[in-house]
Amino acid sequence: MPDELLIRNMARSEVDELVSWAAREGWYAERVSPNTRRLLRELGGFLYDSDAYNDDLPHWLAGSPAHLVIPYPLVNNDARYLLPNGLACADDFFGLLRDGFDLLWKEGAKLPKMMSVWPHGRISDHPPEPDTTTGRLQRDGGNDAQDPDL
Repeated sequence: MPDELLIRNMARSEVDELVSWAAREGWYAERVSPNTRRLLRELGGFLYDSDAYNDDLPHWLAGSPAHLVIPYPLVNNDARYLLPNGLACADDFFGLLRDGFDLLWKEGAKLPKMMSVWPHGRISDHPPEPDTTTGRLQRDGGNDAQDPDL
C-alpha cells in the first residue's frame, strides 16, 4: 500500500488539476485508501465524497469539518450500457430504475430509504437515443399513484 506522503502528493495534484470553473464540493475517484477522506477534508475542503459502495444511505463522518459520504450506486448506474450483458436501451434502464424505486417506496413505509441514480451525460443522454433516460424519468418517473407531487 502506498505511504501517506505519496497519497497526499497524489491527492494534492488531483485537487490542483480539478476544473477551475466548478466549485469543489464533492469527490469521486473510484479508489480510496485509509487516508483518503481525512486528506479530502484537510486539503480540499470537500463537503462530500462518493467513494463508498458498502451502503445505500448517506452518513456523516465524525469530526470536523463536516463531511458527508454519499454511496455510489453500482446498480442504478447507466454504465451498465457498456457491459456485454447490460442495458440495451433507455427502456431497459428506466425499467430497472422504476422497479427499484417501487421496491424502495414500499420498504420506505417502515424505514427511510434513498435511491441514488448516476446517469452520465455521455451515456444516457447521448443523442442517437430518441427517448433519453432523463426524458423518460421526467415524463414517466413519478410514482404519482402514491404521491401527486413526485
